[in-house]
Amino acid sequence: MKHYPFIIFLSFTLSLPALANAEKATIISSERIWDVTHKTFIVKRNLFKQLDKSQTILLGIRQDNSRHQNHAADIIRQLLKARPGIFVSNVARDKQNAFAIFANRYQNKTTEQNKTTEYDADGLDMLLNWAVSGQADWDITRPVFDVAMLNKLPLFALNFSPYEIGQIHHKALGGLPSDVKPDLAALLSEPVSEKLAAQITKEIAKDFCGILPPNYLEKLALIQRAQSGIFAQELMKFHEKAADQKAILISSSKHIMKDLGVPYYLEKLNGQTPSISLLFLESEAKAPSPKELDLKVDFIWLTPKEPRISPCENLKEKTP
Repeated sequence: MKHYPFIIFLSFTLSLPALANAEKATIISSERIWDVTHKTFIVKRNLFKQLDKSQTILLGIRQDNSRHQNHAADIIRQLLKARPGIFVSNVARDKQNAFAIFANRYQNKTTEQNKTTEYDADGLDMLLNWAVSGQADWDITRPVFDVAMLNKLPLFALNFSPYEIGQIHHKALGGLPSDVKPDLAALLSEPVSEKLAAQITKEIAKDFCGILPPNYLEKLALIQRAQSGIFAQELMKFHEKAADQKAILISSSKHIMKDLGVPYYLEKLNGQTPSISLLFLESEAKAPSPKELDLKVDFIWLTPKEPRISPCENLKEKTP
């Protein structure tokens, strides 16, 4: 079990904060948007037209990339008329009440002109214990929370808590939280093809710097599937209560892939709930080839590669 504390820690700290400062959400010359289905580059305006048509929008970002975070916030602004629900995977489910507590501090405050006071997410990080969450710096991640609070959009915390992740790691499906266990276990019980399972474990092995034994990789693959499954379930519950309201999920790229991410489980739950997946992908100066952009998403938004420290070199030296 010597890897166990390390796994739980690394699950929340794998992404290191980008070294660059936060930037405005404007497209620069090196950014392009790829339409995977039609195999062509499109302009931002046409992308937003497609997003406007969908009730379920899945955004895959690097949580430590300030440009990705700002673009996600800008997409929410563009869709404000739809009053979307904002689903965030970088906050654990047991922190959901923090959103309501924070909003209630301001809902009855008015100005001297008897107008409702606007407020952003300044201070929300304290309620979320962000400094010890293992997530990217608050200054990088807060744009999405700012736009949600300023426009009084509903926010939903989706991820399992560290304790819940530990239970799933230790007990597999038997360790799922009791409030979601029956439905989620049934959703995850269908076996995954050997080819897809091998692909998932290979990607996880790379993410964890190739230092974990095979049995741990299988457990982490189940945790990843469980996260995608519960994200899909929460989106479905939202649409059942608010059929005409948009839902926007903001998560890491692995959860928006069609082969075994949220779209896969949405189809399992209800084939009548289509979604649009938009992946924000860091790219070197040389544009990727169409083959390299043939990923299991609908659109790919290419952004410049951020300078950051590789976590693997130090981890290989320090891991027992």
